[in-house]
Amino acid sequence: MQEFKDLPNMKSDDTANDKSLTKKTPILILGPTPPPVGGVTVHVQRFLEHLERDSIPHRFCDIRKNSKWRVITALLQHNRIHLHTSNGNLIYLTALACKLLRKSLIFTYHGNFGRSQTKTHKLEIKAVQKAFLPLALNPQSLEQFKTLNSNAKCVAAFVPPLNDIFDNQPIVEKINVFRVRYPFLYCTNASYVSFDQNGNEVYGITDLVEVFDSIPEKGLVFSDPTGQYKQFLKQKRTSLPPNVLFLNELHDFVTVIKKSDCLIRYTSTDGDSLSVKESLFFNVPVIATDVVNRPEACHLVSYGDKAKLAELVSQTPKVFDSVDVSNGYEDVMEIYKDLGWC
Repeated sequence: MQEFKDLPNMKSDDTANDKSLTKKTPILILGPTPPPVGGVTVHVQRFLEHLERDSIPHRFCDIRKNSKWRVITALLQHNRIHLHTSNGNLIYLTALACKLLRKSLIFTYHGNFGRSQTKTHKLEIKAVQKAFLPLALNPQSLEQFKTLNSNAKCVAAFVPPLNDIFDNQPIVEKINVFRVRYPFLYCTNASYVSFDQNGNEVYGITDLVEVFDSIPEKGLVFSDPTGQYKQFLKQKRTSLPPNVLFLNELHDFVTVIKKSDCLIRYTSTDGDSLSVKESLFFNVPVIATDVVNRPEACHLVSYGDKAKLAELVSQTPKVFDSVDVSNGYEDVMEIYKDLGWC
C-alpha cells in the first residue's frame, strides 16, 4: 500500500471539487499496516483493500512507518480523518489537534477500553470526549464511550480478507509436516510479548505452552512472527515441548487458521478479536477467555483457569455451522454514508 496513494481521477486535494468525485475530499486513514502482523495491522490493511475495491476516495498514512512530521502534514491536509490505533497517547494528541483545527475525527479504539494504565486511560477518556465520533469494538467499551460521547458507536473488528498478504506456501508445508505427528491441531497467535495493567501476560502463551506440555498428543501451532515469544519462553523454561510449532517468519494468520482444527484465544483482555471472527467465518471452532463478550459459538474459559483450559483442549471442540460474523468494513461504510463521507 503506497502512502497517499491517489485514486483514479484524483491527482491532489485541489481536484476535490471535480464532479467525477463522489464527495468533497478524500478521507485520510491513519493507522499501521503489516509488518508486523497483528490484529490492528491486518484490520487496517484489509480495510484499505476494500476501500480501493469500492473506489472510495481516500488517502493513507502509516503511523508506524512514517515520520511524525509526515503524519502531521497529512493530518493538516485533510478535514476528514479516521484513526486506527490502541495507543491512548496518540488518540488523545490526534483528538486534541483535530478539535483545535476543527477537523472531523473518527477513531477506532482497537482494544478493550480501560485496559491501559491510569495516566494513559485518563488521556483516552479526554480523547473520547473530544473526538467527533469514537468507535468501540465491543459492547463493554461502547457502554463506557456513551457516557463520554453520545456519538459513539460499536463496529466489528473483522474485515473479510480479499488477498493473501504474504506467500504462505512455506507455512502450509510446515503445518502439513507437523500434522503427521499431531493429527488434531490447535492454533494461537501473538505479535509481541505484552502485559496488562495487572502484570498478566496478555496472550497467556506461557500457560498455553504448559497445558500442551501436559497433553502431548495434541499439537499447538503458534504464530509468533516477530520471534519475541520464543525467546521469552526460552528464558523461562529449560525446554520447549515438541508438540508446539513456532512460526517465526512473516505470514498471514488466516492461513494458519484454515489449516487448524481449533483456535485458542487465551487473553487477559481483548477488544473484538479479529482471529476469533476469522475462525468462525471459516467454521473453525474457538476456545476463548470470557474477559469480553464473545460470539455464542465460542467455548469459554476464564483467564488463569489452566485446568479448564486443559479439559477443553483434551476434548474435541464442537463445530458450529452458519455462524453470523459481522463485517466491520460494512459497519464503517454505513457510518461514512450517514455522515456524507462517501
